Amino acid sequence: MAKNFVVASILSAPFNNGKCEFTPTGCVKMVELAQGEVVESRRGGADILARLTNDMARLGRSGHIRIERRPKGIMPRISQIVLREGKPILALHEADNLLTGLEALLEIESDCSALDATISLHVQEIEDVDVIAKLFPAAYLDLEAENISNHREGEGEWWTKSRILKSTWKREERLPELEPSVETPEFIRQKSKAMLERHGGIAEMLSPGQALIYDSEDPAKLFQLTSDLATHGRPVLVISRYEVEELNVKYDLPIESCSWLSNAETDNSLDPSLETIRMKIDAFLWANKRAVVAFEGLEYLASIHGDERMIGMVRDICDGVKLEDHLFLSTADLTAFNLSKRQLLTRELDVVKPETLDHWLLEDDLLLDHPICMTPDQDEVLWIESQLKKVLADNLQSPVSAADSMHGISGGEESLDPQEISDATGNLSAMMQEWAGDSEIESMMEN
Repeated sequence: MAKNFVVASILSAPFNNGKCEFTPTGCVKMVELAQGEVVESRRGGADILARLTNDMARLGRSGHIRIERRPKGIMPRISQIVLREGKPILALHEADNLLTGLEALLEIESDCSALDATISLHVQEIEDVDVIAKLFPAAYLDLEAENISNHREGEGEWWTKSRILKSTWKREERLPELEPSVETPEFIRQKSKAMLERHGGIAEMLSPGQALIYDSEDPAKLFQLTSDLATHGRPVLVISRYEVEELNVKYDLPIESCSWLSNAETDNSLDPSLETIRMKIDAFLWANKRAVVAFEGLEYLASIHGDERMIGMVRDICDGVKLEDHLFLSTADLTAFNLSKRQLLTRELDVVKPETLDHWLLEDDLLLDHPICMTPDQDEVLWIESQLKKVLADNLQSPVSAADSMHGISGGEESLDPQEISDATGNLSAMMQEWAGDSEIESMMEN
């Protein structure tokens, strides 16, 4: 059978100073041995080489173990370990260069630990193995040499105890098939980031009764947050120094929900007097439940009316918002106020951190989890309805009293029974007559 033995690239590869031979077309000739009988084929693993060599040694078989790897972007790596009656006698490894003997064995052990390696066991006649040994004398393994063996007496042959540490594996070698071919969509990355931040400790929520201020010269983030809340069904009122059309185009805010804080006489302008602003906000809050008021222009009002009056207006608005479970959002450059006025302002308005506002804007669907966007319970609905009925009834009787009631809490009580009113009136008249009679008796006694 020796005459049927075929070796590709044996003409010069193993004898040309350890280098592979190139064909005229530029392809590398890989060292290949006769296939023989393929009895087993496996993927790479930490101890696969030791298992196969142990099986060959236990059965006393002859042949070779072939290891092939084709990593992405580099030359294929082809290796063979030749065994004679179960003992390794030759080692060949070919990639960019041809390595033999101990150098080849070290590369082979590394390749066998990779999961993308294909390892096959070939059984051959002992005559074929002897021919291979004559063709590759430089690849001979000296099994008695101490420099290639960690063998101790009583522990068996060195190749049956070989282990590759798992810590030497590379991630790209373990999972070569998991290379992403399509980039993750932006909205999925944003949603994942928002969820990670939510579970990472950013737990601030927008709740009914809050009054917040964002310290910034640019109100863009405040307008965007208000727009997201409007998208989720919250009634919104935006009062700012920006024209209504600009807010509608940039932030998709409804035109009918925006007012331009200006002396200009236009359809959507709002006079910057404090009383006009108060009446506008109070009427909006009374007509809606869990409403959102976004205000930009505190510095402008302070320059017209003074810091004290502006802060007083903010205090009155915050009292109504907290009492009636609405949300007040504002933005201003706090450095425009001196320290004492800044402290008074932040006493009424809680300062929002920039990272918190960025988190709220990261994924607008997560705003649905905030208390301000949740449906009020039945008791709250009944209370709000009673308040609205009271205001509407007062408005029909006396427009002045209805306007006055907007500045404080009123109404909500049940109407008295007419019979109870009649009885109370009669009792009051009898009591007044008794007081008059007692007064006449005292007068006569004094005379």
